[in-house]
Amino acid sequence: MNTPAHVAINLLLMSRDPTHRKTAAIICGAVIPDLAIMVFYAWQLMLGRPENQIWSSEY
Repeated sequence: MNTPAHVAINLLLMSRDPTHRKTAAIICGAVIPDLAIMVFYAWQLMLGRPENQIWSSEY
């Protein structure tokens, strides 16, 4: 999960558009790859698992 890096890479690759019409695409391209881990993490927290268990054994 590296959403800030995804945003930076997308901004770099799409920076040639001075009108910023592609902002939604940049945001989606940054967040969508990490959605699965975000959902997994939220689900594990809702189950009451401690963070060290989530990342050491569940993940």
